[in-house]
Amino acid sequence: MLSRPFWIPLVALIRQQLLHLWRDRNRVLSFTAFPLLFWLVVGSGFGDLGRFYSGALTLALVFSAALSAMSVIEERDQGVLLSALASPSSRLAIVVGKVLGSGLVAWVQGVLLLVFLPVAGLHPAAAHIVGVLALLLLVALACAAAGFLLAWQSGSAHGFHALVNLVFFPLWMLSGTLFEVNQAHSWVKVLSLLNPLTYPTQALKLLLASATPSDNILWTGYGVPGILALGLIGAGASLLHKRSSRGLA
Repeated sequence: MLSRPFWIPLVALIRQQLLHLWRDRNRVLSFTAFPLLFWLVVGSGFGDLGRFYSGALTLALVFSAALSAMSVIEERDQGVLLSALASPSSRLAIVVGKVLGSGLVAWVQGVLLLVFLPVAGLHPAAAHIVGVLALLLLVALACAAAGFLLAWQSGSAHGFHALVNLVFFPLWMLSGTLFEVNQAHSWVKVLSLLNPLTYPTQALKLLLASATPSDNILWTGYGVPGILALGLIGAGASLLHKRSSRGLA
C-alpha cells in the first residue's frame, strides 16, 4: 500500500501536468500539427499515407513527451522542485509524478491522431486498437522519463532543446519510420537494431495494419519501452536522491 508521502506528490504532479495541457492548448495543437503535416506531405509524396502513419504517431509521442519535461527546468529554477526535495516526499514519487504527467500529455496527443486512421486507409480491429493504445502509452512514458533525465541535467531551456534534437530526432529517424530496417544498409541496420524505439515502431506498424505480430515482436515491442521507462525512472530517482544528499544548494 502506498504511503502518504508517496502518493500525495505523485497525484499533485500528475494533476499539474494535465492542467498545463488544458491551459496551453496552443502547444497541444502545435505538437499535433507538425506530425500531421509530416504525414500528409511525405505520405502524399510517396502516394502511400498508410506507410508513414506509424511514423507520425511516434513523432508526436517522442517530441511531446520529451519537450513536456521542459517544465522540470522551469520548476527547478523557480525552486518548486527544490522545495519538494526539501520535503519528506519520496524522491521516486516526484520522478514518477513528473514522468506520468508528461507521458499522459504526450499519449493524449498521440491518441488525437488516431482519428485519421480511415484517411490512412487503416482499419485495425478493436483488439489491435487496444494494443496500439497500450503501446503508445509505454513509448510516451519511456520518452518522458528520458526527457526528465535530460532536463534535470540541463543548465537551460536552450541547452535542453539542443539535447532533445540531438538525441530524439536520430532515434526517431532510425526506428524504421522512413525505411524498412531489414532493407537498410548494414551500418544503418546495426544502428536501428540498437535503437530502443525501433521495436515498438515495428509492433505498431503491424498492429495498425491488423496483422498479427509474432511473439518476438510483441515481447520486444512492449518490453523494450516498458523496461526502458522503469530503468530511466529509477535513474531519475537516484539523481534526485544524490542531489538531496549533497544538499539543495
